[in-house]
Amino acid sequence: MGIAIENARLYQEAIEKAEREAFLTEVSQLLNGPGRGDRAIPAVLDALRLQTGADEVSLVMLPEDSRDVVVAGTATRAGAPCRLDRLARPLPQQVADRNRPLVLGVGGEAPLADRLAADGVTTLAVAPIYLQRSEAVD
Repeated sequence: MGIAIENARLYQEAIEKAEREAFLTEVSQLLNGPGRGDRAIPAVLDALRLQTGADEVSLVMLPEDSRDVVVAGTATRAGAPCRLDRLARPLPQQVADRNRPLVLGVGGEAPLADRLAADGVTTLAVAPIYLQRSEAVD
């Protein structure tokens, strides 16, 4: 019986990992596609919010030849306040040299800032996404 339960758990983990990888591949293709990147951002953010169950998802970018970060888009659960915009400047520096997300709060590497916790935020995940847009080929 114990072996069957362990096999079921391992199978479920494998399915979840495959779904995450397929989802991230789809996101990358949408954002990297010629001429589709900027138009795809709202759909990608909505899908990412639904996939993760987050109340809010923001895409913060550092445009080429610029040192100023830009909030490229935000998706929130209906009626949820937008809280991530004020974090746009400091967050990219926190994950610039990482290959995995930085998770703060419940289950994370470090606690949340008191201000975020006071706003009702329980977990903040910041994931580095490195994209290289190719030139459109006619």
